[in-house]
Amino acid sequence: MAESVYIDPSRAREFAGDLGSATCLYRQAVERLSGNLGRLSATWRDAQFEEFEREVKELRRGLVEYVAEADKAIAHLSNLAEHADEYHREQQG
Repeated sequence: MAESVYIDPSRAREFAGDLGSATCLYRQAVERLSGNLGRLSATWRDAQFEEFEREVKELRRGLVEYVAEADKAIAHLSNLAEHADEYHREQQG
């Protein structure tokens, strides 16, 4: 037996838009982190910096992975919304 699914296309698009805005901020943060870390490395050179640099790079990788997954979720939500719109049009027409 098929399971009923209901999704409000406008709310799905709204959430996808919010998620897109957040990922934009994360992308900008990753760029700033990379640039600022490079500038900091010009003035801070010791074992503590190496550990700090490793931690920041790990954080950066995590943000990049998050953005990639969020992009997939945005595409999925957009696709769901489009299918829901098609379904509603078919039911009305």
